Amino acid sequence: MIYPYGFPARFIEARIEPEPPEEARAAFDAHINIDGSACYVTADGWSPQDTVRDALRLLGDWWWNYYWLIERELPK
Repeated sequence: MIYPYGFPARFIEARIEPEPPEEARAAFDAHINIDGSACYVTADGWSPQDTVRDALRLLGDWWWNYYWLIERELPK
């Protein structure tokens, strides 16, 4: 989790290690930004009142989609 310049107006960034494969980006509901960060919330979905707890809850939902929809469906 990375607190970006402008937090709390900007949402907390989340990096995935190891970096997801290229074919996983923009697939299903678990979008991954070009810089490799998880796109777990939209700008409209984030409020300056949100906390790291809120970010972790949203990221947990994102991870569920990523793991179950992408890791299990992409050819290895």
